[in-house]
Amino acid sequence: MRTTAKTWLVAGAYASLLGVGLFFIASQGAAYRYSMPLNPPEWELPCVSNNNRGNQDGSFIKCNGSDPNGFPRSIFLLGDSHAVPLAFPLRDVAKGNGMDLFYPNRSLSTDYGAYPYSFLETQVVSDELIEYVLNHSNPGDYFITTLHRGRLNPSRDSHISIDVDLAGQSARAETFEANMMHFLPMLGKAGLRVYLVKDPPLLPNAMKSISECMYQFSERLASSCAIDLEQDLHTRAQLDEVFDKLDAAFSFVQAVDPARDLFHENVFTPIDSNGQYRMIDKHHLSEYGAMELTPFFNRIVKPTSNDG
Repeated sequence: MRTTAKTWLVAGAYASLLGVGLFFIASQGAAYRYSMPLNPPEWELPCVSNNNRGNQDGSFIKCNGSDPNGFPRSIFLLGDSHAVPLAFPLRDVAKGNGMDLFYPNRSLSTDYGAYPYSFLETQVVSDELIEYVLNHSNPGDYFITTLHRGRLNPSRDSHISIDVDLAGQSARAETFEANMMHFLPMLGKAGLRVYLVKDPPLLPNAMKSISECMYQFSERLASSCAIDLEQDLHTRAQLDEVFDKLDAAFSFVQAVDPARDLFHENVFTPIDSNGQYRMIDKHHLSEYGAMELTPFFNRIVKPTSNDG
């Protein structure tokens, strides 16, 4: 009897310890889950809501400005999905200058039969988006475009090792450049000012999730998410070469770089010091991060009454 009682006593003690252990694990698991940061906010594009698709005009959505100076101007924003977040600062810049902002009426501009996707694949004879700009613009208007640098690289969403020297242009870079050389003179003849915006940062290859970056920040852990400017420019070299060639070829074209407005002391971090997401994933700026480029675009967009 005494042996049986002792056995039950020992079993009861182990059960109590197991219960405490399971409670601790469960509570710590819950604490871990509840301490995980929220996912980055999705884009809510200007001039578009669930009930109102904005002022649609054919292939484009139009954001109206107030035109306080009596000389209306328009900004045409084109590109792949990397152009989408630029609509946020450009909306405010357009409004402040009494301008209209037009951007393609497509989900993330993923129409692979039109600019810029077709420009990467083969010789293009006509393009509906650029034709729209030519038919709806006035001298002095702005054509602003950008492109994900990875579309010209061997791997779209990965950095190229700083030790790798990619000599010469990729086939896609050559095709895109040749198509732009064909179409840009049309934009110049129409009196448009063309700005080629070099690609915002691409986060490190080791970064698997933007939420990981927020977790590292909130827990004050060593960050694996910061990107060095030298590395970012190295990976962007193919795109920069094309944009710089087009800049040199046409007086009305300027290649512009937003890096100095995004990098601080040559480093970009996707979470700012206030714990705000500056990116929504590995290669797209968040609305919050994109709004940091408002001063950048204010330096570019300066309409005057002498335009035209």
